[in-house]
Amino acid sequence: MKPSAYIVLCVLILSSLVDARPADCDTLQNVVPSCDCQGATDNENNIVIRCQNLNNVPQINGNYNGLIHEFSLKDNNNIRTLPENAFNGLRIQILNLSGTRLNNISNGAFEGLQNDLQELSISGDDASDVLPPSAAIQPLKNLTTLHIHRFKPNNNDLEGTHLFSFQKLQQLTLESMKIKSMGSDVFFLPQLTTLRLVDNLFTTFPSEAIHTLTNLQYLTVTGNSISAIPSYFFERIRNIKYFDVSRNDISLLEEDCFIHVTSTLQTLILNSNPLSTAANLSRVSDINSLLALRIQHVGLREIPSNPEFLRNKNQLKYLYLNGNQILRLNGNEFVSVAHNLVQLDLSGNQISSIDSNTFSGMSKLTHLQLEDQTTAGKLILPSFLSLTSLQKLDLQLTKLDTDKAWEQIKHLTNLKSLNLDSTGLNNIADLVFRDITNLSSLSLSQNNITNVTQEMFVGLRDSLDTLYLDDNKIQTIHQCTFDNFSRKITLSLQNNPLHCDCHLKWLKEKITNQNISFVSSLEKCSSPSRNANKYFTSVSETDFVCYFHTTEPICPNYYLSTTSAAPPVTTEPAVGSSSIPVIAISLSFLEATLTNIKIQYGVTNLENVNTIVVRYRNFKTQKELTDPLAKTETMKTIYGLDMDTRYQICISVETNQNRIIEECKTYNTKKDPLATTVDPMPSKKDGNDTGVIIGAVVGGIVLVGLLVAILCLLFVKNSNNNKKIPSEHVVPTRAALPTIGYDSKRFMKKKKANGNNNTQSPDDIQVSVITDGQGNPPNLGRISAGSYQYLDKNQPSKVNTKPSGEYMNGNEARPLPTTPHKNHSYQNEAFQRSPSESDNTYSEINV
Repeated sequence: MKPSAYIVLCVLILSSLVDARPADCDTLQNVVPSCDCQGATDNENNIVIRCQNLNNVPQINGNYNGLIHEFSLKDNNNIRTLPENAFNGLRIQILNLSGTRLNNISNGAFEGLQNDLQELSISGDDASDVLPPSAAIQPLKNLTTLHIHRFKPNNNDLEGTHLFSFQKLQQLTLESMKIKSMGSDVFFLPQLTTLRLVDNLFTTFPSEAIHTLTNLQYLTVTGNSISAIPSYFFERIRNIKYFDVSRNDISLLEEDCFIHVTSTLQTLILNSNPLSTAANLSRVSDINSLLALRIQHVGLREIPSNPEFLRNKNQLKYLYLNGNQILRLNGNEFVSVAHNLVQLDLSGNQISSIDSNTFSGMSKLTHLQLEDQTTAGKLILPSFLSLTSLQKLDLQLTKLDTDKAWEQIKHLTNLKSLNLDSTGLNNIADLVFRDITNLSSLSLSQNNITNVTQEMFVGLRDSLDTLYLDDNKIQTIHQCTFDNFSRKITLSLQNNPLHCDCHLKWLKEKITNQNISFVSSLEKCSSPSRNANKYFTSVSETDFVCYFHTTEPICPNYYLSTTSAAPPVTTEPAVGSSSIPVIAISLSFLEATLTNIKIQYGVTNLENVNTIVVRYRNFKTQKELTDPLAKTETMKTIYGLDMDTRYQICISVETNQNRIIEECKTYNTKKDPLATTVDPMPSKKDGNDTGVIIGAVVGGIVLVGLLVAILCLLFVKNSNNNKKIPSEHVVPTRAALPTIGYDSKRFMKKKKANGNNNTQSPDDIQVSVITDGQGNPPNLGRISAGSYQYLDKNQPSKVNTKPSGEYMNGNEARPLPTTPHKNHSYQNEAFQRSPSESDNTYSEINV
């Protein structure tokens, strides 16, 4: 195929993807030009018209005879008026006006929609107290769903004979309408199954109006100020399956309030009501048909043993007690519902202790939520042995005793999702997931994990999809961590101090090869400096380097099954009956160090094995030792061996029939790389000594060279020490005089005071010249001369007689210095003091 043909094909494919909308959208774009046409999300053949940022109902040009599935004005519009024939020329099935704030609705606004319109959502302007548009919607006889929002009836009383009269209406929602009361004859809705009275001003149930809805099955009366569920409330609406009275002031469930729905009510929601004690909930015990019970955010502090509100609940599957103030679980709270529970939500409480028997009998439980327990201490998880069906466990934001937590988590062999974010983890227990082979989502973020190794995720090779390790202290991840994983892993490592050197090069390669992907690719390197603050994915593979030698690790195979059907190396001979099981042993080498050898082993038919031990014998000393092995392990590291030594290593199995079966192999520890290898018994047959002779000659030459170098150094040092002091006085010329800089010093004794009250010491010293030796002002041209050992002799005259700054060194207990003040100064013993210098002055040369 020509390149141009490929281009045409690509364009056609892209255009078909971009233009995935109903064919009639082109026509409708001309009919309703101010709105967008697209396919519905659940069925792209259904036409959806969406209008945004309009102040008026969109203009309609002509007619469209096809059926528009949904016409939506809910997004960012400011439409206040709905005129006559607002949608003339269109056939609409669902009309959504919930995003408007209508304050003027014509009675004929929906003219032309009577035959097709089935669902209507309409919103008024609650600031204007607009009356419900009863006259405008009454002709819509085919409505099945009606949602009226933010309209206000006169005097907050919704009344009028058959104000809502729709033969086919099945769902009605009256929301935020400030309704306080309803007339008994306001509804004529023979097919209504769902009524929602949300965020109004009811203080009691509008029972008389509700009781006319004899086919009602789903009743929601939320966000009001109702204080009690009255006795016999369901007397005329006995088909209720779903009852939600959240966000009221209900503190009383009157006697017999549920008497007529005890065998029909399946979902009861009592959230956010002041029902803070189990006694307040006792009437719930009358309902024996409940599948789901929600008692959330009611202030419940204690659940007694086998509480009354959980009795007679043989069908209860979903229990939500989250957002309360429960302090502890003593073990028998759920005893009457444990056998059938599928989901238990205890999140957002203050649980500090859970009895070990709390979850006993919950063999069908698949979801357990214990996250966000606001306690000061660490929660010790109870026994999870009964939770054989648990698939999801959430412990996020609950501080745990992590060592004991791992002991319980490892029993959840059917777990698919585990959330341990912000639980205080410092590590992941080795082999904890070994038997949890279905876990696909694991979240360990916001903890203190520093190391990630292969042993931490053993068991997840064929199941893990997503791993979250954000906000830990991880610098590197061992190369073997995901060795031989069969699924592509989505990994998140944000906000970790990643050290992006050669030890993470394998991760970069797996991301490049798309074996691993990052959730957001926002992971950054913290070190080394060449990669610091760079996004991990932007660092080149060539920059993942180390400046020291590294060796490729050998990844152990933790998936060697102890019940493998692999060909046995050693088998137990059949004795007597043919029913005696065959036991096979496998043994393989993993790695060796100077003093350790690591092996991998497997034993079949463990149920017929008494003990397993490893025997290892030193071939040099013939010393033999034995260590016991656990049946559940498949690897063993033998420590404390001799370097560069051959060992026979045997896996020895004792069967239930008291037979011993062994598999033995020979392995070596590594040589000491610093040791000199010498053949203790050179072969006489070799006869080739050329290498030995050459080595001896080279060694002799090197030795002679070292001796010569040492003698030269001694000679130079000795010659410097034997330099003679000039035998006669030398007066240098001005050009030859050394220069004084800021780093030189001149020391002077104070003059003795006159009189008998002499408090000055003859050892007091006055510093008259300090310079750095650079000859810069203010001491340019000054010199130091003489030495304190020759203070009684004349010195050469000062070249520059300009006085320098002086200060007194008043250390009265110290004589004149015996040596120069710095290593790079020296005593000028050859110079004589000039006649003008006093005996109390000492000058020092600084070079």
